[in-house]
Amino acid sequence: MNLHWALVLPLALAATACATPAGKLTDADFETRAITFDEQPAVIVANLYDSLRSCPQHGVVECAPQRPDGSTQCDVYSQSGLPGVPRSDLVIGRFRVLPGERAGSRLIIQAANWTGRRSSRLANWERMASTGACN
Repeated sequence: MNLHWALVLPLALAATACATPAGKLTDADFETRAITFDEQPAVIVANLYDSLRSCPQHGVVECAPQRPDGSTQCDVYSQSGLPGVPRSDLVIGRFRVLPGERAGSRLIIQAANWTGRRSSRLANWERMASTGACN
């Protein structure tokens, strides 16, 4: 088992060393989808946060504090695969939850261009936002 980690750890470190830092990513680095919900932004953020915590295989989420305008931004990282380390430095997606024009909220979900199955990932995250459920 120790040999396994001796091989995996250098590969994981090499992969994360090549990653663009989350703060330097732009909209051009993502495939984007926008959805409107009847629920308030806090409900959508809670649904996403709770469902991703329950199902980390879909990503590990870290959200910034809610802004004065009611919007929230969250980065979604891939799992690290290492014991005791919940996430890697690889951003696989991003959520922006904005208050709706009259009521409800608008969710902008983004899947990183370098990831596979972006359409499937976006659909899963959209479902999680509306239901708060993992599956």
